[in-house]
Amino acid sequence: MAHDRLIKIIDFITEHMVRYSFQIIGALVILAVGWILAKVATGMARKALQR
Repeated sequence: MAHDRLIKIIDFITEHMVRYSFQIIGALVILAVGWILAKVATGMARKALQR
C-alpha cells in the first residue's frame, strides 16, 4: 500500500516536471533578461544623474 502511494507520488512529480519544465525554463530566461536590463538601466540612470 505504501509502495503504491510512493509510485503515484513519483508519477505525479514526473508528469508535472515534464509538463511544466519549458514554462519554468522560459520564466527563468525572462527573469535573467529583466535582471540584465535593470542593471543596464541603473548604470545609465547613474551616469545621467552624475552630469
